[in-house]
Amino acid sequence: MEIFVIAERESFFDAFSAVAKAIQRLIMRRYKKRPQKGGLAMTKDATLKQSGKVLGILEGISREQMQIILGSGLLADIRDGNVANVNRDEFRKMLGLPSLNPPPEPLLGFIATVNISARTDKFIAKDFFEIDTSRKAKVKISYLGNKFKAQFLGKVEELQSKVTLRYSRLNKASADEPIIVELGGETKVETTLSNVAALMENQGNGGAGVLFTNGYANIFYVRDVNGVLCAVGVCWDDGGWCVSAFSVDRPSLWLDGRRVFSRNPSETLVS
Repeated sequence: MEIFVIAERESFFDAFSAVAKAIQRLIMRRYKKRPQKGGLAMTKDATLKQSGKVLGILEGISREQMQIILGSGLLADIRDGNVANVNRDEFRKMLGLPSLNPPPEPLLGFIATVNISARTDKFIAKDFFEIDTSRKAKVKISYLGNKFKAQFLGKVEELQSKVTLRYSRLNKASADEPIIVELGGETKVETTLSNVAALMENQGNGGAGVLFTNGYANIFYVRDVNGVLCAVGVCWDDGGWCVSAFSVDRPSLWLDGRRVFSRNPSETLVS
């Protein structure tokens, strides 16, 4: 009853003050029913602090908003209900408010897919991956890492049908294993060396395309000559493509903002 009398008052300040006093009286009555050790003086101190917190929450609210809150009856529901069993995030969601505990940002953010044409002849790695930044080079390559040369230049891949790769943004720095897990495991992330070469061919001189050419790494997961899955990093530097290979269980991190390529989940790898 006190609540609706407040809503009818002309002065917002009076309404605001009356709400605090009404809440204080309710708390006082409840404490009087259950006296605590130390007497009434201790109860008054506690309720004054609680009333002050209520005033702080309501401070700055407009008169119209106050009337909406009072008229909704929610304050009475909160007073009478078992608030301890209320999930605050769910309650905020009902009110159109953001969660107090938003879900963490995913490790990878999907960008798009890219189609790679079928390869009608065998892919011989050592014939494609040669350091050459001259004008005549169809694909300019400025650097090949030692691990890549030792573990990949001996690869020969069979004919390959048309495939679709997906590429995603690495939202935060990460080692390879969490990236692989996020993408669904080794069978989902694995691509082929000829896939890497095809995308490099599309941007042979460092032109625009799906591969970064600003020095950032483009990350692929490819099996070496021994069938071991490795991370292959491709970046544009010093007038050509730099290609390196890394063990996927190394502790080093790829920096955020880099681009990760993987097989389209609906396709089966054929190499």
